[in-house]
Amino acid sequence: MNLVEFALLPFPGETFPEIKISGSAGREGSVFSINYNITGDLPRIVLPAAGKAPQRVDGLWEATCLEFFLSPRGRVDYWEFNLSPSGDWNVYRLDSYREGFRREPSIERLPFKFHRGPDALGLSLECSLARVINPDVKVEAAITAVIKTADGKLSYWALKHPAGKPDFHHRESFVIEL
Repeated sequence: MNLVEFALLPFPGETFPEIKISGSAGREGSVFSINYNITGDLPRIVLPAAGKAPQRVDGLWEATCLEFFLSPRGRVDYWEFNLSPSGDWNVYRLDSYREGFRREPSIERLPFKFHRGPDALGLSLECSLARVINPDVKVEAAITAVIKTADGKLSYWALKHPAGKPDFHHRESFVIEL
């Protein structure tokens, strides 16, 4: 699997914790993998409590949440994947920019692991996309994160911020090809 390394940038002009978010993403056939690594002022980050059993939950972006968006190259439809440090997750399908937002029923779970260490936080996921994206089609990806701090503020992190406000759905932020 060829991995593409990434580093997320905070939305400019807003308050954000002194952290770095980096990682790698890759795809081989229908198997997609992503790894996030967060370092820096970790005590300022509020992490949702781990649940007893990970489940599909809406609104995960209202707290610390790692996300990515995938779209077959040349098409307007796409998927939004939300991964919470609590273990909860969700996948949404959209027909076009912020239109037709609905849960993706063909993905029944996301097998990811969240790692908490003294100097870093990490998340790793490897899953099959066979039910949603043809393995022969190139995919454009946007990789993002919402970070909640101890003072209750949210900061928005992405590969690129092409709009005048945080907007992870903006197609110009889908800058990685897999």
